[in-house]
Amino acid sequence: APEVDASKPDQSRTDREKEQAHLRETVQLLEVKKEMDQYIQNNKLVGDLTTVLTDDGLMIRIKDSALFPSGSAELRSDSQRFGVEIAKMLAPLSQQVVISGHTDNVPINTREFPSNWELSSKRAINFMKFLLAEGKLKPERFSAIGYGEYRAMTNNDTVEGHSKNRRVEVLIMRN
Repeated sequence: APEVDASKPDQSRTDREKEQAHLRETVQLLEVKKEMDQYIQNNKLVGDLTTVLTDDGLMIRIKDSALFPSGSAELRSDSQRFGVEIAKMLAPLSQQVVISGHTDNVPINTREFPSNWELSSKRAINFMKFLLAEGKLKPERFSAIGYGEYRAMTNNDTVEGHSKNRRVEVLIMRN
């Protein structure tokens, strides 16, 4: 009879369980995506917000101009309405949420923002603080990162490219 190594757990069973958990989470994130997409449609925010499901989790991308005046990290009052919606959607979830700020490659040098790093970081932190103030959210699930111009979605050669690269991303990370 073949020897059975009792010290090794049944590999296929734990793999199956992992797979099922992954699937359940994917279904959950797709539900959130569907809800968010519906909200975007209904409120004519198609150019401002997009969602994409990736291997990392569910990403909500927000165009910077929908959130902030140019060169500023102060939230526009009209952006707060969808901030409230996003906070509501995050509330029932258990995943970690990473909020990242991104700029284009046009240098900024003001007293408040010596570089794009500061601007992108402050924007991410301000949006995160807004979400936390709005929702019944657990702060320990949240973090904020500033990437400056270094995670460009597209090249910065055109006005459209610049505008695509200036964004805040809310990533609901897979467990």
